[in-house]
Amino acid sequence: MRAVLILSLAPGAMLFGWYWLSLADVGEIVGGVYLSREANEGVFLLLGGLLQVSPDRLPGMLASGIATDAALLLGFLAFRRRRALAARYAGLHSPALSRASPRYDRAPPAE
Repeated sequence: MRAVLILSLAPGAMLFGWYWLSLADVGEIVGGVYLSREANEGVFLLLGGLLQVSPDRLPGMLASGIATDAALLLGFLAFRRRRALAARYAGLHSPALSRASPRYDRAPPAE
């Protein structure tokens, strides 16, 4: 699950890192063409033309898509760890319930 989280969130982090650095026009300071404001506008003009959407709407669309993806991944992660989360939630509200775990109260299976 850790690999899925990393592989899903890393491209979004790289995209927004590039977006904010190119929006701040760091290309002149660093000397790179890729972090320039012109590259930012060119990429969004190209994507806007391909998707037939105004280039001004693309950053918001990308942000909402990445937020939806992150919410789905966190939902899957919470579903996979629901027992641990329920035990932690029960431990916060009543300490007596956290000590009596149903997993350890069961008898071992008969052989």
